[in-house]
Amino acid sequence: MPVWQVLHPNTVLTDATKKASLDKDITALYTNGGLPAFYVSVYFHSLSGSDI
Repeated sequence: MPVWQVLHPNTVLTDATKKASLDKDITALYTNGGLPAFYVSVYFHSLSGSDI
């Protein structure tokens, strides 16, 4: 089961549509190989500048 943890500055990926697009592209990497989409998990973690 692929799990992606996307760590990003809080000034990047602020738009939900951009996150959804990235999620869709990551999931397609696996579904194009035959894995069902429900096995792929993508989590977005926004970090402040001092945490990076």
